[in-house]
Amino acid sequence: MEKPRVSEELLRKYLQGQCTQEELLQVEAFLKEESHVELLQQIMLEETSILWQQDLATPPHVEPSLNDWLQKTHQRIEATAIAENNINNANSKIRSFSSSYTYAAVLIGALLLIAGSWYFTQKKVEQAELIVKQELVVPGSDKATLTLADGFVIPLTDISQGQIALEDGVEINYAENGEIVYSTTSNSFNAKNAINTVATPRGGQFRITLPDGTKAWLNAASTLSYPLHFSAKERRVKMTGEVYFEVEKAFDKDKKRIPFIVESINQEVQVLGTKFNINSYPDEDKIRTSLVEGSVRVHGKNGESVLLKPGQLALNKQTIQVKPADLKSELAWTKGDFIFQGSQLSDVLRQIARWYDIEIDCPANLGKLQLDAMIARDRPLDKIIAIIQATYPEKLNFKLTGRRLTVTD
Repeated sequence: MEKPRVSEELLRKYLQGQCTQEELLQVEAFLKEESHVELLQQIMLEETSILWQQDLATPPHVEPSLNDWLQKTHQRIEATAIAENNINNANSKIRSFSSSYTYAAVLIGALLLIAGSWYFTQKKVEQAELIVKQELVVPGSDKATLTLADGFVIPLTDISQGQIALEDGVEINYAENGEIVYSTTSNSFNAKNAINTVATPRGGQFRITLPDGTKAWLNAASTLSYPLHFSAKERRVKMTGEVYFEVEKAFDKDKKRIPFIVESINQEVQVLGTKFNINSYPDEDKIRTSLVEGSVRVHGKNGESVLLKPGQLALNKQTIQVKPADLKSELAWTKGDFIFQGSQLSDVLRQIARWYDIEIDCPANLGKLQLDAMIARDRPLDKIIAIIQATYPEKLNFKLTGRRLTVTD
C-alpha cells in the first residue's frame, strides 16, 4: 500500500488546530512513522518561534520558565481547538494514534524539545547580539599601509603572499609569516634617498624586515620611514608612536660596524646590534626607551645623552632619567598583552584608545587611580572594561556610545 503523504502546509495547519476531521485522520496515518514525527517536531520548532515572537513575547533579557512557556502554548492550542468546535475541551485533542505514538507523546516531546531549543537558541541569539555590539569595538589587528618612494600607497591588509613591489632594484615581499620583507642581490650600501614608510592606523600593528635585515614591530598609530639603500656610514630611520627593534649588525668595507640611528620627536637613539623598544607617542608626556640586550645611547633635545645597559629604561622629558626597566610590562604589546603595574588609569585608557580605535573621556581625578592587571589584547573591549571596573566597582562607571567611552564615578 502506498504510504500516506501530506504537505508541510497541512502539518502546519494541524499544529495550529485547524484540520478538518478528514485531514486529521490523514495526518494521523502519516505520523505512524518515526521520521514523520521528527518532521512534525521540526515544523513545530519553526511555528513556535513565530508564535513566541507574536503571542508569547517577553520583555528583552527576560527568560520565561519552561512551565510558563508550556502553559501559554497550551492555552493557545486550547483556544484554537475550542474555536474550531472540533472538540469539547483541550484534553480531547490528546487522542491515541493508530501506532505506538500518541498525541501526548508527540506534543509533550515536541514542546520539551522546543522549549530546550528555544532556551539555547535564545542564549545564542543573546551571544550573537553581544558579538555584534563587540564588533563595533573589536581589538586591533595586523594592518598598515606602505608608501613607496614615488608616493604610491599599498594597503597591507588582506594581501596575497609574494612580491608586492619592485623599487630601485629592491624586492618588497609579503612573507608567509605576515610581515613585509625587503631583499636585494647587492650587499653594498649607497646614498640613494628613496624612502619607504610603513604606517599603522589606530587599531593596527605590523611587522617588517628592513633592507639591512633589521626587524621592526610597529604598535598601533605608529610610522617608520627608512631608505631602500642605507649609506655606508649610518643606517638612519625615523619613527613616531611605538616600535620595537631587533637591529641586524652591519659592517662597512673596512669591517667597521655601521651604526643604526632611530630619530623620533626630541630624541635620537644610536645603536650597533641590539634589541630595544621606543615609545614616543605625541600624547605621552615622556619618551620611553627600554633596552633588552646590547647597548644604546639616547640623545635628548638639549644635547644630553645617556648610555643604557640591558634592563634599563630611559625616560626623556626635559631631561633623561635612567631607571630599571620592567621589560615584561614594556614589551607586553609585542606578545599580545597589556600589562599594567601601578599604572594610572589615564595611561591605561590611552593605550586602550589606540588599540581599539576609540575616543575616551575621563575626569582627571579618576585618571589618577592606579591599576594592576594583565589582559590579553585580543579580548573584546567590553571584557577589558569589565576587568578595569571590577578593580574599582564603587568608583568607576563606563558608558560606550558609538566609539566614545565615557568614564564617570
